[in-house]
Amino acid sequence: MRLFIAVDLSNETLNELERLQNELIDANLDCSRSKSFHLTLKFLGEVNKKSVATIVKELEKIKFKEFGLTLGNLGVFEHEGMIKVLWAGIEKSDALDDLYNAIKCVLHEFKNDKDFSPHLTLARIKSVDNKQVFMDKLEKTKANKITSQVNSFVLYKSTLTHSGAVYEKIKEFY
Repeated sequence: MRLFIAVDLSNETLNELERLQNELIDANLDCSRSKSFHLTLKFLGEVNKKSVATIVKELEKIKFKEFGLTLGNLGVFEHEGMIKVLWAGIEKSDALDDLYNAIKCVLHEFKNDKDFSPHLTLARIKSVDNKQVFMDKLEKTKANKITSQVNSFVLYKSTLTHSGAVYEKIKEFY
């Protein structure tokens, strides 16, 4: 099964992310909008079903205090000069870094080659008709600095389907 660990967001934050999608996604973009928002802390990938109990046991060891996550700047990830992902960032947070590092520590056998870059995917981009027009629009668009309180994180199962990924909570950790 395909697993990842994430933080869920407040309804106010979810509404703001939808507003940003509506403002930024137009006929200039051929893309698929994210339908479900969460902040991924660690992607585990394909995991043997028998390993889930051990993962849960390790994650239960993590203790943390409630903290806030605030929406930050908007941006894109590019590959070979092509825009591939439209995202909303999260402002720097020592508490978030501490939670990420605690998860990384207890699940050290799950390697992750990428640096932790907290962001919320708004859309996966197939093509942009006019990159400069899009980038100008992106620069003028600002996210409202909404804060979600974090008092838990979730181990999710992700099932890929023709209409996108379907997420199922395996366990929530407080």
